[in-house]
Amino acid sequence: MIDSNKLELELNRGISFQKKGENLKAKNIYLEILHKNPHHPDALNLLGTIFQESADHQKAISFIENAITSAPDIADYYSNLAVSQLAIGKIESAYLSCSKAVEIDQTFPIANYNLGNSLFAMGRADEAIKFFKVAIDLEPSNDKFWSNYLFALNFRSNLDNQEVCDENCRWGNIKRNKNAETTRFVNSKETNRPLRIAYFLPELDQHVTPRFLKPILSNHNKAKFVVYIYGYTNKGKPQQFLTKGPHIWVDIKNMRERDIAQKIRSDRIDIFIHPCTFKTRYRNILRYKPAPIQIAGINLVSTTGLEETSYLLSDEITTPYGSSDKFFTEKLVRLSQFNVFGPSGNLPKIILSPVFKNRFITFGCFNNPTKYGKQCISLWSKILLKSPKNKLLLKHRAFENTEVRNFFTKQFVHNGVNETQLLYSGYTQKTAKYLEHYNLVDICLDPIPFGGGTTSYEAVIMGVPIITLLGDSVMGR
Repeated sequence: MIDSNKLELELNRGISFQKKGENLKAKNIYLEILHKNPHHPDALNLLGTIFQESADHQKAISFIENAITSAPDIADYYSNLAVSQLAIGKIESAYLSCSKAVEIDQTFPIANYNLGNSLFAMGRADEAIKFFKVAIDLEPSNDKFWSNYLFALNFRSNLDNQEVCDENCRWGNIKRNKNAETTRFVNSKETNRPLRIAYFLPELDQHVTPRFLKPILSNHNKAKFVVYIYGYTNKGKPQQFLTKGPHIWVDIKNMRERDIAQKIRSDRIDIFIHPCTFKTRYRNILRYKPAPIQIAGINLVSTTGLEETSYLLSDEITTPYGSSDKFFTEKLVRLSQFNVFGPSGNLPKIILSPVFKNRFITFGCFNNPTKYGKQCISLWSKILLKSPKNKLLLKHRAFENTEVRNFFTKQFVHNGVNETQLLYSGYTQKTAKYLEHYNLVDICLDPIPFGGGTTSYEAVIMGVPIITLLGDSVMGR
C-alpha cells in the first residue's frame, strides 16, 4: 500500500532541491515517487518543469499532459504546459492551455502572463496587453510581467505615446532607487584626461544589439576615450570584436546588478551608455547609478521611465522636434543619425531582382511574426489582392513550425488571399545563406505599427527596397 504522507514528504524534498537549482536530485526524487505511483500528478508536473528548464520541451509536454490527465482541474499544470508549447511554436495549443488555466483560476498571475505571451505570439497585442495588466495587478513587483507588458504596448493597433510614457514611468516609480541620489563617485576631475565610457550588454547572445555596436566601437577616438564593455552571454562565448581590441572587456556573468554597478563605479566610469533598454529587465542596472552620466541609446523602443537616466540618443526622424520630448523622462540628444549597423561576415552576391525572371512581384518580410497583427495582415492582404500572381515570402525561425504557418495562412485566406500566394521559410543558420534569401524578394514590406529594425538594414544592404508606413511612435518611425 502506498503511504501518501511519505510521498508528500518526498515531493517537498524534491521541490526544495529544485528551488536551489539542484535539478538532478529533484528529478531522481520525482522519478522515485512515480515508480511508486505512476499517476502522481504533482510529480509528473514537476518532472515536466525540470525538462522544461533544460529546453527538452517535448518531454516536458508529455509529463505535464499526463499530470493533467491525472488531475484535470489544476491551473498550474495548464500554465506550465503552455510554456513548453509556446517554446516549440505551438502557439494555438499554448493559447488554449493558458485559457484553460485562467478559466480555472482567474487570480493566478503566471497563467494570465502566459496567456498574454501566447496572444502576443499570435500577433494579438491588444488582447495580450489586457492579460499582462491583470498579471501586474496581481503581482506588481514582478519584473518579468512588466518587461513583456511595456514591450507589448509598442505593438498596440491604436498606439498611444502618452500611455507608453506613463506606464514606463509607473514602472520606474515602483523600481525607483532612493539611494541613487546619494551615490558618491570618485572620478578624477582632471579636464585633459581621456573620458571613460562604458557599454552594457547583458545576455548579448539573445539580441542583435552587438551588431549595431560593432561599427561604433571601431570608430571611437582612442586618444579621447577609454572604452569598457560590461557584458555576458547565456551560452557560448562573446564575439571576438567585443573581447579583443583597444577596449576593455569585463565579464559580469552571475553578478547581481547592485554589484555590477559597484564594479563600474570602482572603475571610475564617467559615462554609462545602455544600448539595449528595449526590455525593462535590462534597465534595472540604471537604478543603481553606476556612473555620473547615464545614456540610453541604440536598441530602444521608448523612454526608460527612470529618473536616473540622464539622456536618450535619437534623431529628428525617430523623435520629431516639438512633439516628442514630452514622452521621455530623459533629455533627448538628437544625432544626425540615430543608429549605425554593421553586417556580419561576408555578404553574398546581389543578383538581379527576381521579377524579371518570374514576371510577378515577390514581396517579403523577415520580421518576427509577433509583429503581424490583424491590422498589418489586413493591409498586406490588400496588396496581394491587387494581383493574384504576386507572392509574399515570410521568413523567420518560427515558421519552422506547421502550426505557426497554418495560423498565419488562415488569417490571410480569411481576407481573400489565395494560399498559393504565401511562401514560408524557417531558420537559416549561416548568415550569408540567410542573407541570400533577400535575392528571392523584389520588395520588402515593413510591418505596422512596430516596424523592422535589423531586417530593414539587412534588406537595404542586399539591395531590396522597403515599403513602410510612417507611424507616430519610436518603432513606427
